Amino acid sequence: MFSDTYGILYDRHSFIFNNMFRNLEHYYNDGQLDLTVAMKEFFNLLYKKMFEELNAQYAFDANYLNCTVEHMEEMMPFGELPQKLIVQVRRSFVAIRTFVQALRYGSDILKTIMEVSYYCFCPYK
Repeated sequence: MFSDTYGILYDRHSFIFNNMFRNLEHYYNDGQLDLTVAMKEFFNLLYKKMFEELNAQYAFDANYLNCTVEHMEEMMPFGELPQKLIVQVRRSFVAIRTFVQALRYGSDILKTIMEVSYYCFCPYK
């Protein structure tokens, strides 16, 4: 889908998105990743690559690109989107992980109940 829409530009930089999706999957599976940090790293790297693409006539070294990232919060190249998206993604993933864990616990409880032999202790059968 992204390749069809953005063509070679996406293909050259798809690793940025693939890495973000791997981080989201990693958090979903074990919860050991700081989503805020991971999302900020995604936007930092995305900004560096966009900056390079939009200024392709120049060659930038790593120090210069890192400097641009340091000023990202002042310049706000993506507007409020990163902050809003970080909050939404974090809330969504916390909620879905909690829901899935509750389903797993519920399933385990039901399996245990099903294994208990049924015997009626009621004297008024």
